[in-house]
Amino acid sequence: MITTKPYFYDSFKCTADKCRDSCCIGWEIDIDSKTYLRYKAEKGELGEKLRSNINNQSFILTKDERCPFLEKNGLCELICEKGEGYLCEICREHPRYHEWYGKYHDVGLGLCCEEACRLLFHESKPLRFITENDKSENEEEEDELILSLLSEREEIFNILSDRTLPLSKRFETILDCNVVFDEIISVLEDLEPFDKRWSESFYYIKDNYMELLSLKDKFLFHIGERVYEYESLSLYLVHRYFVKSYNAYFTDSVLRGIAVYMGAQLLFDIYTYKNRGRFDFSDRIDTAKYISKQIEYSEENIDIIMNT
Repeated sequence: MITTKPYFYDSFKCTADKCRDSCCIGWEIDIDSKTYLRYKAEKGELGEKLRSNINNQSFILTKDERCPFLEKNGLCELICEKGEGYLCEICREHPRYHEWYGKYHDVGLGLCCEEACRLLFHESKPLRFITENDKSENEEEEDELILSLLSEREEIFNILSDRTLPLSKRFETILDCNVVFDEIISVLEDLEPFDKRWSESFYYIKDNYMELLSLKDKFLFHIGERVYEYESLSLYLVHRYFVKSYNAYFTDSVLRGIAVYMGAQLLFDIYTYKNRGRFDFSDRIDTAKYISKQIEYSEENIDIIMNT
């Protein structure tokens, strides 16, 4: 198995009670079959609580959409009592993602998590990826299409990381820059809203995007050298989605989808800057996390974006 991952992948650790936006609130939590059987067999008070808070192999959220095992101090009751290994697969793995293409394995950290965002954006140097080869596993035959996509992705990584060129020039070389902002607005309009915040923000952006774009140069001057954050985001998106051309999307539509995603991120960032009068690193984490939730964590929405 040949695994490619961002350099910070292994250093990720959930910030638990220090997280400002718990993944234990507002998300459906499905329980994998193996863990479900273990929970059903659990004895004592914990077993009773587990069985009374599970329905259709999912946790029953409280009225305020909290996991029933999320304590007031922000810690997980199950981890506190049994350890992290007792969690169901989705809780144990989140926000990690995995994609398999024959013997090739891509892993990373999804940006719906603020700690994943911090790890992606805190380093100003170009995002680096590490490839590891576990030769202990049986080798599968090479697939020419996968090899071609991986080679092309590596070229894209190199171009997007080439800081001898302006970022705008790198984007023009790689992404579908024929995508204009009225098209981006049209695509975003088809998305299912994640929550009320998206609906309110998007409809303001839709009605005022030309005004927001007039603030683009001022905004970019404001963030200064932190423009590298858009480079990091584009590399993350290419790593996560480009090779999906193998079995889910067309290559051209993925690059076009990434351009739409980047445009949506820029508009939302400028919108935040206009409202707050500033855009600091905490804003970067908040907006990147929010756009990821809206687009990446809905199968319908990400398909709309990547099939643009």
